[in-house]
Amino acid sequence: MKLIQKPALLLTGLFCLLFAVNASAEVLPYVSLKASDTKVKTDDFSYDSAMGAKWAVGASVWENKIGSLRTELEYGSTSASYYFFSGKDQGNAHDNEDRSSQLETDTFLLNLYFDVHTGTIFTPYIGAGIGVTNASMDYNFKSGRYSIPESRFADWKMSWNVGAGVGVALTKNLTLDFGYRYSDLGHFGGFAGLYKDDYQAGSTWRVDEDHRDYDLTSHEVTVGVRYTF
Repeated sequence: MKLIQKPALLLTGLFCLLFAVNASAEVLPYVSLKASDTKVKTDDFSYDSAMGAKWAVGASVWENKIGSLRTELEYGSTSASYYFFSGKDQGNAHDNEDRSSQLETDTFLLNLYFDVHTGTIFTPYIGAGIGVTNASMDYNFKSGRYSIPESRFADWKMSWNVGAGVGVALTKNLTLDFGYRYSDLGHFGGFAGLYKDDYQAGSTWRVDEDHRDYDLTSHEVTVGVRYTF
């Protein structure tokens, strides 16, 4: 809960800042589409960089001399993979270690952004968001002695993000958006059967349960367009 409190406090602070100054409300709805290059990490390993997509609908709801406030609902989808081979096989199968994983995430977020007015086509912003993530992980492990056959874990978790970026006005209504975002996707894991492999006897039997437990985080670089009505 402490991790979730951080973005919640930031969102509250932004609201207080804007309401503390003389502001006039003008609701300007918009839609946005972004492509993302995402690096997802766990406690033990990092997935390969993966492309993702994000769709959002929102509105600019407050504006003053300093800047304006935007809020939006966002859906995002990302798929990432991981593969590791120890490369220690020199005639002894017991020295091998082969791991692979496939991760798919679907996020539903409520984001809040503060755009800083510069009087130019460039509008820097800061933002934060909170929501839920559905993460599905396929995991395989095999060494010369033990193996974990393909196991799948899936769960919904609370998630949050903080980030910054810059909008470049192409026309009165169309904005090119460049951004960076750090996300905490939640604590994720489950149990899988651990098997012992006896190559000489040609047999395999279950010996234990292996608990896979991860904190999922991601670093995202995004580029997209935003159309304001």
